Amino acid sequence: MAIHLIENLGLFKALDLSADEYESGYWALSPETADRLHGAHIYFHPTRAKPSYFGGQIIDHRVEEAGEYEGRIVFRLRAAMDHKGVTTDRRGWSMEKKIVW
Repeated sequence: MAIHLIENLGLFKALDLSADEYESGYWALSPETADRLHGAHIYFHPTRAKPSYFGGQIIDHRVEEAGEYEGRIVFRLRAAMDHKGVTTDRRGWSMEKKIVW
């Protein structure tokens, strides 16, 4: 299971550098879909055609409660070097995301 996301705004936040934990948001997904992605691989790409530049494993998520991104999903992930340089074919993308079940 994996999700590939186009992320070119730099909306990452380091949470615990010693554990390689980060947050990334703000994604237009339902909470139910985010629940199903717990434990999945997550890859961040600058464009659909380019390899990932960051990624890891989803360890949690939350729904943003207020402000400009209210209702959007924020993933918590444990970064991993082997999630850099990963490509995926162009089929299956919807807007800025591609989910591989």
